[in-house]
Amino acid sequence: MQRRQYPISPLKSSPTFVSLRHSFFPERRDKTLIDHESMTTLTLALISLPPAITPSTFFSTLLTSDLQPLVTARIIQWIITPTSSSHLLSQTWDILLIFPPQTRTLPSPLATLSSQTFYIRLLAPPDFLATFPSLNHNLLAPQPSPPLHNLSTPLIATSTQRVELTPSLLAFSRSPLCPTGPISMLNFLSFHPFPQARTSYSAYIEAFKAGMGSKRGGAVKIIAETVEMGEWDEVVLAQYSSLEHFADMCADPECMYILYS
Repeated sequence: MQRRQYPISPLKSSPTFVSLRHSFFPERRDKTLIDHESMTTLTLALISLPPAITPSTFFSTLLTSDLQPLVTARIIQWIITPTSSSHLLSQTWDILLIFPPQTRTLPSPLATLSSQTFYIRLLAPPDFLATFPSLNHNLLAPQPSPPLHNLSTPLIATSTQRVELTPSLLAFSRSPLCPTGPISMLNFLSFHPFPQARTSYSAYIEAFKAGMGSKRGGAVKIIAETVEMGEWDEVVLAQYSSLEHFADMCADPECMYILYS
């Protein structure tokens, strides 16, 4: 995918990178135990545009439609790809939208602009609609850029299957083609078939909030379970001050310790 920032207003997220993590953390939970009625049902849409349609055209049409997504973002590229093949990799995705409960699909004027759309239904916490707009607004407001800590002598990995700093990620984070300012990371998580997944991932999220991510301007915007039993168990949307700050976290020995302990 080409990496561009499109000055379309109002974008309700920063430019977004996507990762697919199969077996990223060592339990597929029983979805029948989830109380669906107490949760907030969302729909996430990944949209691929045909060559003749630009993101600017799509966003302009979106602004004139009745659709009011909770999240609107331009997808930049994959960061982590799965260990097994996924149909998601067969498309070039351009747009990320997350719909409120009353919307499940693109309205006709937008659907006609897309060549392919992937939908996945999510279960967010009951208070999500009350808390997310202010959280998202605050995160998108300009903030001082936090210092970098580990990129002078970074730990470089060769794998692309974990949150690790690879030469290509470091190079792109410093490239003029990389979007400047805050970026989001959209994570599709699969925990199957390993045990202890929920506990392990919770420890990672707590470390992220406690400082590993937050000291780099990192924040978790959405953690949601998937509704249907399928390829993915959970979706997480997080934000960083820049892609370079994400790279800095990947090079952090604390991050490596949590991932491999």
